[in-house]
Amino acid sequence: MRDAEKDLAMCEAATPGPWQVQRKNGDFVQLAKGVVVGTTENNLHFISEAREALPHWIKLAVAAEKEARRFREALEKVDIHIRSTSDPVPYIIETLKSTLPEYKDWWDIGE
Repeated sequence: MRDAEKDLAMCEAATPGPWQVQRKNGDFVQLAKGVVVGTTENNLHFISEAREALPHWIKLAVAAEKEARRFREALEKVDIHIRSTSDPVPYIIETLKSTLPEYKDWWDIGE
């Protein structure tokens, strides 16, 4: 199993990007200062793009997991209140308002 924090730290510790082919010498290609690779053109393209792409996608995945956790926690609160209260609607509304402040313009619609 991969660890996003460790993978991102690995990316950030590497030679700063973006990497581009700077010099070719037979099968070996210099991508950045101190980064020399012997490989095929397709692998070379992958390696040079991964320097920027991997940190980008790791950050997006970490943010998405954080948001999913926030929604899951809110749904668990709503579920508990639905099962334990005869009138859960006010609590559900309050939970949604606190969980989704980005929708505050919609809160008063219909009231």
